[in-house]
Amino acid sequence: MEKITTIITPTWNNEDYTIRCFDSIRKNTRNYKIIWIDNGSAEESRNKVCHFLDKNNIPYDLILNRENLGFVKATNQGMERSMSLGVEYIVLQNNDTEVYEGWLDRMIEVAKSNSKIGLVGPITSPCASCQSIEYLKEHNPNFFDLPEYNSNPEEYSGVIRKKYENESCELEIQLAFFSTLIKKEVIEDIGYLSEEFGVGFGDDDDYSIRAKIKGWKLYLAKDVFIFHNHRTTFKSIYSDEKISEMLKENKEKYENKHADFYDKNLKNENIGNNDSGLNNLSERGDKIISSVRFAVILIFRKLKNIVVYLKNGIKFAIFSPSNFIKKYFKYGKI
Repeated sequence: MEKITTIITPTWNNEDYTIRCFDSIRKNTRNYKIIWIDNGSAEESRNKVCHFLDKNNIPYDLILNRENLGFVKATNQGMERSMSLGVEYIVLQNNDTEVYEGWLDRMIEVAKSNSKIGLVGPITSPCASCQSIEYLKEHNPNFFDLPEYNSNPEEYSGVIRKKYENESCELEIQLAFFSTLIKKEVIEDIGYLSEEFGVGFGDDDDYSIRAKIKGWKLYLAKDVFIFHNHRTTFKSIYSDEKISEMLKENKEKYENKHADFYDKNLKNENIGNNDSGLNNLSERGDKIISSVRFAVILIFRKLKNIVVYLKNGIKFAIFSPSNFIKKYFKYGKI
């Protein structure tokens, strides 16, 4: 009998987001159980979510905290409950996300494809994340041909699923824990999230590095797209200034904690890698080729923009010479 996967979601009020998240899980997921950790929400907010879950027969466990313990401690409560259920996989899922067809099955497939893949994440909508389509298109050669986002997340997820069917790629440093699948063996190996990061920020970076040091690989399922509203709960509690302060403090904390990792990684040394030297050389060669290809594509993109600009300028000069002269000569632009 196939074991269930637990989906861990801490919440603090924002019940509308939570219900949309849980509804998307209900519609697009099989063989799961939600571990919902309520961090001291208002009774009315909590009751709305309970009513929705019960009405729709959604499998869940509720861990009720009388006060807001923050993301890290609440997530650890969920991880502990999940491990007691004997699951093979857990998913850390923010309540301000929405999932789509086949998302969990596909991330499990990626995890099963290699015994050393320990954590798997999706790509996500435009936001301040290294997994956002904007960031990936500009910085990761595996995504140079990402389709433009059409502001319809469910439709876009279908486009991504079709374009990158059965594709995945390794990440060198970290995964953001807005929606991340973790093998139970990773948790048995390195434990839970580090509570030194307080209510949150940096805990996912820290966990990713701890996993890398132990030899676990981090992967993206290229064909899984998940919508993320990004930091909804934090923004409802803290000011932008306070969030920036916490981000800076925790960034310094995990960079100091893992200074040796960063030094070695910057020197292109392998951390916790048990592959043979030949395989490492082959992987590096593939990465170099991919990076060169990405650089060439970026150059052509820039050239294409320049050509378009020149063509438009020539048309402007031909069909409206007086306006062209007025615009470019009068104000000293030429």
